[in-house]
Amino acid sequence: MQPVQLLENSTRSRIILCRLNGDEQTEAPVVLKAIRVTDASTAELVAREVTLSARNFGAFVVTAAGWFNAPGEVYMMLDYCPGGDVGRLIDREGALSPHAARFYIGCAALALEALHDHSVIHRDVKPENMVIAADGYAKLADLGYARELPRGARAATLLGTPEYLAPEGFLGEGQDARSDIWSLGTSLYVMLLASHPHGGAPPELYQRVLNEPLFFPANHFTFSTPAKEFLSACLSHAAARRPSAAEVWNYDFFANSMPPTHTVPALSKKEMLLKAVKPPFVPRLAGGPLDTRYFAEVEDSGDEAEDEQGGRGKRAAEHSDDVTCGITMSAAGGSKALARSEAALRLADGAAAQELYTQLPCVVRNLVVRR
Repeated sequence: MQPVQLLENSTRSRIILCRLNGDEQTEAPVVLKAIRVTDASTAELVAREVTLSARNFGAFVVTAAGWFNAPGEVYMMLDYCPGGDVGRLIDREGALSPHAARFYIGCAALALEALHDHSVIHRDVKPENMVIAADGYAKLADLGYARELPRGARAATLLGTPEYLAPEGFLGEGQDARSDIWSLGTSLYVMLLASHPHGGAPPELYQRVLNEPLFFPANHFTFSTPAKEFLSACLSHAAARRPSAAEVWNYDFFANSMPPTHTVPALSKKEMLLKAVKPPFVPRLAGGPLDTRYFAEVEDSGDEAEDEQGGRGKRAAEHSDDVTCGITMSAAGGSKALARSEAALRLADGAAAQELYTQLPCVVRNLVVRR
């Protein structure tokens, strides 16, 4: 594989676009997610992410084709979604039209239904984790915080992006599938208004989530009555009152034509599954399959790194002109070669490394490329 561009850079991982087998003629794109493993707790999260990402949850969830390891890091091979993510679309275009927002929420609902049917909760549903494939359909990405739970159980550890967390998490009641629905509703609100329903930084954010009713701006045409009803259901403080991922399609927001003109027909779950609905945005890939126009240029220095806990933002990071995240970087930041190591994962805690390998399914212990 030949590195093409660094797409994301965060404190936890890097996303690297590569050309498969370095073949400039075929230009088959593949994405490597390089996840840093520093201690036993991160080893457990990585083992869980690799295990779940290797499972096929359908067309609306990003799936890993395989994985391999290098000292201190694990690499996952993922499909390239060249349209960027919905969060970037909002940054670029502002608030989305109601029918565009409904389309992306429909994609995310199908992804959540597939996960929840297998007793897996995502715990980080947000526009930035809805990536847009070449056909314009969105996939739910990043299973880094996902967890498989026994039926009726809750995850006690609070994980996710603060602005999208459900109130039961702040109350110490744990997270389950209905917590994902809260995040889905928050995502819809952000798409429609380009603003969070409960703004502010912690701990003010927590108090607003727990105590303030849902606010709809007066005379804002994007919040139709069906949209308000659906958002009110998803953002109910009583988790039991929120719809399941399968039940969201029963709401008028999906089942009826889109006001105010009603020229946009109802969004059918069956047609979405068949991908028979015309997406509101299809990436223009004039540069071929490896086109990266919908991704911002990311410096390897980490100065414009992704903040895992609060969306995109600046953070301090150590700069290295040496081998970083499996890519040999020049002083100018250009990628030259992919450094793949066959050595065992080196961790300060040897037991954590052993635990990582024992948790991974045999089927993904070696690099497997889907053809």
